[in-house]
This record gives sequence, C-alpha cells and structure tokens, in this order.
Amino acid sequence: MNDLMRESISRSIGDVRRQIAGVDENLAGLFGGIAERIIMAKDRYKGERPSYPISGKVVEDILRDIRGGGRINTIPFGEPTRECLEECLAVALRSFKSSDTFSKVVGKVKNYWLSCGEVNCCTLIVTDNWDKYVFYRDHKESFDIYTSKTNRNNIKHTVAVVLLGDYGFSLQYLK
Repeated sequence: MNDLMRESISRSIGDVRRQIAGVDENLAGLFGGIAERIIMAKDRYKGERPSYPISGKVVEDILRDIRGGGRINTIPFGEPTRECLEECLAVALRSFKSSDTFSKVVGKVKNYWLSCGEVNCCTLIVTDNWDKYVFYRDHKESFDIYTSKTNRNNIKHTVAVVLLGDYGFSLQYLK
C-alpha cells in the first residue's frame, strides 16, 4: 500500500469514526477497532492472495484482539449462538462466499433484530459491495423502523453501514 493510499485510509477512518461518535460513541469505538485492523490485515496479506484477504477467520481474530475476548454477535461468521448481545457486527465482503452478498447478510441482520432487538443496541455493517438503489428499495425502511426504537433498557438502537473501498471507508447509513 503506497503512502497516499495509507494516508487516505487513515483520514477516512477518523472521519467516519467522528461521524458515528456523534450518534453512538460505543459503535464508533467498534468501527475504529475493526477498521484499523482490517487495514493492518490488508497490509499483512499484500501480494499473498489475488483477492482481498479478509475472511471470516481474519475478522474473528480481529474481534478477539479488539475485545480482549469480549463477546459480540457476528454475521455471517463466528460461533453460532442463541444468546443475544448488545453489539452486532455484520460483514459482507466479496471475498466471502457468494451466499454472503450484502442483501443476504442484511436479511440475516434483520432476522437477528427480530430475535435480539430487546438486547441489541448497536449494529455495524461493513461492506465492499454497496448498492444504494437496492438499499433504498429493499432495506432502508426496515433500518429506519429499527433505529426509531429502543431496547428493553431504553437504549436507542443505532446502525451504521460503512463502505470499504480501495482508498478508505465511507459512511452510507447512520441512525
């Protein structure tokens, strides 16, 4: 990764983190930790694989690292659990199997919200295959409804969708 790319990515992480922090400081922390480590993994695997190097295993390692063994619901990878947790991370990257497209991952997120909305308070979705038209047509209304409610502890649900590109991150949805 060249210096210009590294600087652009670093700046984008700070910008997106500040935007999310304006709504939910906890979600901003989750994003910051994930984003920094995704970039480190991208550097680490540079040249070893033809496709983007982030896999479910890499993301699980990242989660263990930033949470110190703490627990978080993850979609579509991770240990299957019926336990609902306050934080949820969903990742839809092209390097994952084709059944984990953005719309399919978002479908799993919406099902998770139905079963865990009483506990969950923040959801981060990271993707590299964003389609604004499909999101507005198929998902935005559900996101808006979910983020207009609170969990059983009266904590507002917050959701951020972040697009990962070659030169950094950009916020696509935040409420």
